[in-house]
Amino acid sequence: NLNFIGKTVIITGGSKGIGKEIGEQASNAGARVVFTYNTGHARASEIVNSIGAEQLRLTLGDQFSTIEFLESLDRRVDYFILNAGMEFSGNLEKHTHETIRTVIDTNLVGNLYLLQSLITEEIMNRNGQIAVIGSLAADGNYDQLAYSASKSGLRAAVESLSRYDPLVKQQNLSIKLIELAFVRTGSFCICHELYVW
Repeated sequence: NLNFIGKTVIITGGSKGIGKEIGEQASNAGARVVFTYNTGHARASEIVNSIGAEQLRLTLGDQFSTIEFLESLDRRVDYFILNAGMEFSGNLEKHTHETIRTVIDTNLVGNLYLLQSLITEEIMNRNGQIAVIGSLAADGNYDQLAYSASKSGLRAAVESLSRYDPLVKQQNLSIKLIELAFVRTGSFCICHELYVW
């Protein structure tokens, strides 16, 4: 029996998969939902019409896209879910310099910059809650060198912020890492875990 009436929930990567399911549940619970997408404008527009959400474009890992996204937020945020990212699987020969950099820039650098901005610019309401969607691949996984490294970095970042950062404590923010095992895109059941903050 979730009640998010009057609350603002922002979800990166909310046009499909896990993010889409979270958005639908938050909307059903009465929240104002804002989600980001990178590609697939038509799909994002369908979600807007379906659940009454708002859409914003964000290229995770791109500094200027992130600045534009953050400047477009018109009010303080109660819940922010960092869900966007990219997965890459392949043997070491497929892990080229370009591929490694793209995965790290997207999953790690992009999310770190978002976290830094949310906190230093005081975008979150006091007592706001931030959830970072991680992965058990942070422990290492077959053929996922760059992806595992990016998720391991996110784990360390959340630990550092939640335990040691004075601004996080000053704003009384809750920052949680939610590490999922393999999830079939569109799975419904995982969303229940995301509200156990």
